[in-house]
Amino acid sequence: MSQDHGRPATRPTPTPEPPRPIHVDTKPTTGTPEAHHDGGGHAPAKPAAGTGTLTLAGVSTTVTTPITFGDGNYKLVDNEANAVITGGNGNISVTELAAGAQITLGNGNMKIEARTATVTLGTGDHRVELGGTGNHVTVGATNGAATDLTMIRAGNGNATVLAGDGNMAISAGGAGNTITVGTGNDRIELGGGTTAAITANTLNLGNGTNHVFLRGSGDTINDGSGTDTISAIGATNETFVLNAAGGNDTIAGFSTTNGDVLNLGKLLAGTGALADLTNLSSFVTLATHADATHAAWTDTVLTIAGSGGTATVTLLNTGTLALGDLTAAHSVSL
Repeated sequence: MSQDHGRPATRPTPTPEPPRPIHVDTKPTTGTPEAHHDGGGHAPAKPAAGTGTLTLAGVSTTVTTPITFGDGNYKLVDNEANAVITGGNGNISVTELAAGAQITLGNGNMKIEARTATVTLGTGDHRVELGGTGNHVTVGATNGAATDLTMIRAGNGNATVLAGDGNMAISAGGAGNTITVGTGNDRIELGGGTTAAITANTLNLGNGTNHVFLRGSGDTINDGSGTDTISAIGATNETFVLNAAGGNDTIAGFSTTNGDVLNLGKLLAGTGALADLTNLSSFVTLATHADATHAAWTDTVLTIAGSGGTATVTLLNTGTLALGDLTAAHSVSL
């Protein structure tokens, strides 16, 4: 296909988002969590401020922080600011009605709902729903089956999420979030359900299959070495840092006119690629072709040979692009 070196790419509109194989509810949690039902199907009464109710096998006990319990299928409803909650293994449900909790549990299938919290969980299929800002969530690997899933709603900004291997569905609103995932089939969504500005988020992708949805500006996506599908439609000034080991990326919404950048620094380290990009064509091959699904689209495919591996980046529906178009627009960097 002939290339038009003088034609800049504009943001494609409209372009359907990539497929959504995993769904996570992205509504914000800004109010008070609701009390969960106990084992007998009855909703426990909201504990008085400064207390909690711990239930095991239908037997409830009034507790106060620090709250410690062992293995078992416990249900805790707590109403203490800055509570410290430590539990063992099992299928455990914790509802924290006040802010600032520290919740540490072992392995099992956990359900956590809180205003703001630091949550540390072992392996298992978990559901974590947090509101507010400044949350910290660390979870181990899922139970390992293809259908196992951990779902995390991290709040509305300045959250830190560290997730282990397995299938993760993670959403975060606002600015300043850092999300790191392991190897698995992961779905990460920024900005769902909040009106706060979505900016300056950092995503560290694992080496599995990642589906990423961006809505804001000024985010940094550190690519894994697996297969990543990224929707940046409507987003601006996004930086995509390719993995040193290569990988396969498909990006919808990449544009040379709104500050988007492919950073090749890690991938081309040690290759002799020059910072001024004058010898970039020695490492990058670019081709354009008709999209396999949409006959009216023209996609741009970059094949980048690094010292540790090869990356293939497909930019959907860009129109005809040449490597010179990308470098002239500062859409490639080292």
